[in-house]
Amino acid sequence: MKLRFSEKSGIFMKVLLLVISWFIILFSLMIQNSDAFIYWFNPSVVSISDERYFYTLVPTFLNILLLFFQIKFLGVRERKTTIHKILFVTLIINSILFLYYVIYQFFW
Repeated sequence: MKLRFSEKSGIFMKVLLLVISWFIILFSLMIQNSDAFIYWFNPSVVSISDERYFYTLVPTFLNILLLFFQIKFLGVRERKTTIHKILFVTLIINSILFLYYVIYQFFW
């Protein structure tokens, strides 16, 4: 027995997951650039670099996996639609940010 969703609920889920992905990207950018935001988010912080590492690399890596599987499980008819292009651009942006965070964290 295969679960079937209506077309509207499928589009809603894709848009919702895309919004969550962009929220994760914005959250990681705020954490990377603002020590005050880290203190606001976690007042009992001991090490800024450890918190920055955890709150940037982990969510962006999970976001890459989320976006990859969203693109992977698109239907054949959806491969050339706007949502596919938006997901692909979001995946590329997230991958670039992830590489930047890794280089910034470990090599600078």
